[in-house]
Amino acid sequence: MFQGEKLFWIGIRESEISATGQLFDGSITIFGSNTGNNYSFDKEHHIRINYNEDNEELGVFINKTITKILKEYPKSKFLLYYPMEAQEYTPIILEHIVCINSSALTDLLENKLYTKLWLTETVPVIPFTTMLGVELNYTSLCDAFPNENSFVIQGTFSCGGSGTWLVSQPEEIKELLEKIDSYNIYTVTPYKKESVSVNMHLLIYEKAILLFPASVQVICKDQQHLCYGGADFILINKLPQNIKNKIQEYGQRIGKRLQEAGYRGICGIDFLTTLDEVFFMEINARFQSSSFLINDILKEKSLPSLQELHIDAFLNDSPSYTIPELTIPRSFYNYSFVEDAREQLQYIWELGKRCPEVLYCIDDELDWDMSLEDSTYLFKFVFNTNIACVAPKYSSRIYNGLDYHFSLLKGIPWNKQLKRLKVLLLNQGIRISKRALKQLEKSGGPNYDIFYAIDLSIEEKFFFNVPYKVDFSELSPFEITYEKEAYRLNYYGTPLAKVSVRTNDPLAHQLTQNGVPYNEIAYLGVDRLRIHQRSGCFFKEHHIGCSFCDIEPSAKDFSLEDIKEVLQAYKNTSSIQHYLIGGGSQNPSDDFENVLKIVECIRKTDPKNIYLMSIPPEDVSVLTRLKAAGVTEVAFNIEVYDRNLAFNFMPGKGRLPLERYEKAFKKAIQLWGKTGSVRSALVVGLEPADSVLRGVEFLCRLGVSPILALLKPANQLENFWAPESREVLDIWEKTESICRKYRIPLGPSCRFCEDNVLKINLEEHSI
Repeated sequence: MFQGEKLFWIGIRESEISATGQLFDGSITIFGSNTGNNYSFDKEHHIRINYNEDNEELGVFINKTITKILKEYPKSKFLLYYPMEAQEYTPIILEHIVCINSSALTDLLENKLYTKLWLTETVPVIPFTTMLGVELNYTSLCDAFPNENSFVIQGTFSCGGSGTWLVSQPEEIKELLEKIDSYNIYTVTPYKKESVSVNMHLLIYEKAILLFPASVQVICKDQQHLCYGGADFILINKLPQNIKNKIQEYGQRIGKRLQEAGYRGICGIDFLTTLDEVFFMEINARFQSSSFLINDILKEKSLPSLQELHIDAFLNDSPSYTIPELTIPRSFYNYSFVEDAREQLQYIWELGKRCPEVLYCIDDELDWDMSLEDSTYLFKFVFNTNIACVAPKYSSRIYNGLDYHFSLLKGIPWNKQLKRLKVLLLNQGIRISKRALKQLEKSGGPNYDIFYAIDLSIEEKFFFNVPYKVDFSELSPFEITYEKEAYRLNYYGTPLAKVSVRTNDPLAHQLTQNGVPYNEIAYLGVDRLRIHQRSGCFFKEHHIGCSFCDIEPSAKDFSLEDIKEVLQAYKNTSSIQHYLIGGGSQNPSDDFENVLKIVECIRKTDPKNIYLMSIPPEDVSVLTRLKAAGVTEVAFNIEVYDRNLAFNFMPGKGRLPLERYEKAFKKAIQLWGKTGSVRSALVVGLEPADSVLRGVEFLCRLGVSPILALLKPANQLENFWAPESREVLDIWEKTESICRKYRIPLGPSCRFCEDNVLKINLEEHSI
């Protein structure tokens, strides 16, 4: 390619060229091994810097290293990750830099305002206005965009989130004014919450434009900053087809404009997508943070790397290679340094080596003993699955377990932050050490058949049903260990409290005389026996089942005689304090006669309370008969209050109108009162927070006790993540406020049964 001349890479990370084969003879990078032919700033200076901030020493290091290489190899050439940096080199060095576009063109592309203006007639551009720093105040932003209340303010030149701020209230503007220049121009755009950020690689030749698979950008909120946190090439396939088509079309249009302007080689295009449009955001005239993942796949297919194609675009009018349509089945997440989270980050770094979803970790020979600047790059995890999902109403939601910023507060005992503990446990799952697992196996092994979650209690006071052996749970900071003949709950390796873990029910796999396994008919919980009212689920059988439910078609039907046999078998089980009749949904036109028979069977066996969980009956008069038969509590779970979203997630059950629920609730309240004995669950994560809270208000107004069930990925919604832990905690606390307003208790009433929902009965225990 450059015959007889050595080629060196100048970039951010040595790992950027790990899949480029023998293309480079060496590299000069900010982060790297500093061995072989890599010259690494961090190892040379024993510091990892935040490369999004200006650093004079870095410039000196690169110039000095280039000069050193040229002294030994005078004909060497240098390829840059960030070609615009070539302007900072001396004329002598500049002669050895290859594949550089004109500075006039790259200066235009670097200026985010000018680029938007240039492309306004080519593709839809995100609505924007410009203001001097001195003009920025919350009122002026609201005046510029009357129907908006959150805004993104961006400097003319910014990178990686540095120079980009999110403002949602007047106080945040005041903080921002201390960080910006009064007479610099800033671009202001409305913050579109219902949107997904997308990046696409282009390679531009004189007579051809190559478009590579787009990725969803993982954008993290760090205080007021919107920061780039990674990329998900898998999730792009989940976007609506019309949006994917527009990304391709607009990418081609922008590529054509660049081509006509004389641009050559690689660049990245950032788009902001909504449900019905794709908006241009900016052009990055350089390689991208996600380029290495495309290189991985190109290498697997024995194709040239992006760096080699970039060079090819400068040497040839048309591609020298045939690049087929690619699929990039990977995602990655970037971990940056925060001093207060040093121990957690180091712990996560070690955990990633054992997590099955982590293909590999990139850390460019990270040395934890060196000085680490705030926000500097530490390491990346590359995953074999998506790390983000498209949330309801169209927004990108990252897997919450990757967020190490929201954690238990240091210096505060766990029993003083129980809500936070519960949210983190439900959201991040748990691991079990080999020793603890071996000990549990002696008692039948941990019970995690239902939603792949184990039942554990802390000090026999607080009960949790915690995800186990699900995606990413091996990255959880929570672990059960066995030490000194006791099980302990550890958090980032530090013991929190003694715990007990419920093991498998020894009766679960016994068979009735008709050959039906007991666990097809009943499930023994912490303090209750759940009796299934039917095998399987009516809606699942008709292929309109709820997408978040893990109920599968039953292998065998069971009869009332089978139920009686199971009830007899469990009759003397001391842990059973009440019964639940539930399971899969029955036919919406069901007359509840079978339920009444089951109630009668239980009553003949045991006088304890009976809780019915079912769809709301069409004929509410049956509720009177159910109460007379012995039912003491009822729940008709709405699950998704927004009925459009309800139909999407529950194509069968979602067709039941709210009016049917309301009619059943009103009758149930007449019979059981506003004591918490009439309940309904809402699933947190299937609709926006404000919609969940409207559902809570709807229930409380009627006197119905709401239950908040946190979404657990299952069935068709595998890899569909629950909201971030901060949002979950906020929904929980706002729900409690609504409940206090109406004097309705948050459900359920039983402290054992609150194990898998957002509730902790703090009043029952002195903590």
